[in-house]
Amino acid sequence: METLPLLGSTNTMEKFGIDELFRVAVVNKTRIIHGFLIFYGMFIVFFFIGARSIISRDEFFPQFYDVGVWCGRTAITLYLITLIPGMMKRFGLTHKVFSLIRIFRRYIGISTFLFALVHASFVRFIPLLASGVIVPGPAFQTFGLISLALMFFMFLTSNDFSVNRLGIWWYRLHWVTHIIMITVLFHTLLQRVSIWSVLIGFVVVLQISSFVALYIRKTQ
Repeated sequence: METLPLLGSTNTMEKFGIDELFRVAVVNKTRIIHGFLIFYGMFIVFFFIGARSIISRDEFFPQFYDVGVWCGRTAITLYLITLIPGMMKRFGLTHKVFSLIRIFRRYIGISTFLFALVHASFVRFIPLLASGVIVPGPAFQTFGLISLALMFFMFLTSNDFSVNRLGIWWYRLHWVTHIIMITVLFHTLLQRVSIWSVLIGFVVVLQISSFVALYIRKTQ
């Protein structure tokens, strides 16, 4: 006699939750994308409000600086999320969570750039321009600037038009994400050893391991 899984079991509830989340996300894909677009618009408005506060050095300036720091951490988190589907695919692992990330990875990537831009602008660029004194920053800021510049090209080409026009070069261009991974690591590591530098370092090792795993599978 076949035994039915208990409805209250953890595995059954978890599977049902993930399956249902995946189904809802796919059915409402267009609405979710529109939600991303609305968020981008609101984020741009917030950027200009923050920039004005920082330039005028009003009473909200310290809060916007703190928001800039928080945006940097959010950008790192979102960036690492975008790396998960590719790594797991090279390891030969499949899961609906990875597929769900892949569906919206373009929009998560755009969000990553916007958060990184606000981070760099609120913490470094705008205060520097407001002071009127342009001085070279420490090495970790240089790596941060390189990361942002590379992200900018990925941001510009994160659309169907670029995919169709660039063809194979689009995929080659977006391989720059592996360089960004290293520059972001040095951006955090040269400041101090923190949970963020350790996390990114772990992902770098995981990323390299995934390519090794893919190579081994192909040569067997």
